[in-house]
Amino acid sequence: MVKRNQYAGKKARNNPAGGGRLVINAEKPVYVLKEPVEYGDMFIVMEDAEKNTFSYNGSAWVAHTMSIAECKQECMVKALPQKVGGKIRYEVRAPLVKR
Repeated sequence: MVKRNQYAGKKARNNPAGGGRLVINAEKPVYVLKEPVEYGDMFIVMEDAEKNTFSYNGSAWVAHTMSIAECKQECMVKALPQKVGGKIRYEVRAPLVKR
């Protein structure tokens, strides 16, 4: 025997009053777009376990002036998957200065 569909005969009523609900139109938030930032060429920075940072200077790794936390505030920083000698590598792109 076929099962009878219990919801087939019920239709939603079109109630223009909205069921007595009070609708308040809230103001939509205004979104402000940031200016697009252009970044320069990337360079590699390495961070050791003591949070010291090093950048590659032609033939040797020298101490970098900013920590990774400071770089993340101003620059675009991407952690690279390979570790070298227990040090974490980062790809850093500094923003270009508008002239």
